[in-house]
Amino acid sequence: MGLLKGLPRVQGDKLTQPYIGKWLNVSGRVDNIYEMFVVLRETAAAYEGVILFFNDTWKDRFHLLQIDQRISAIGKVREVQSSDVHLERCELV
Repeated sequence: MGLLKGLPRVQGDKLTQPYIGKWLNVSGRVDNIYEMFVVLRETAAAYEGVILFFNDTWKDRFHLLQIDQRISAIGKVREVQSSDVHLERCELV
């Protein structure tokens, strides 16, 4: 993630392209919960935050999470930004 800081978006996208669509396991504390996604902070990885996008089938489960609760999830990398990774098709593990 440190490689992306200070780079234009187009260059960062080229660097992260090989990771798009790969599955990633993450753990961290719930920072906030929205209608279709959860924001994790304080992850053990090299990025500042993870945005977890869930399918409708998971909505009832992830809406019960609590702020600051430590969770683990798996999802496919959809996008990588300078400070966040966006995962889709997420599942709680």
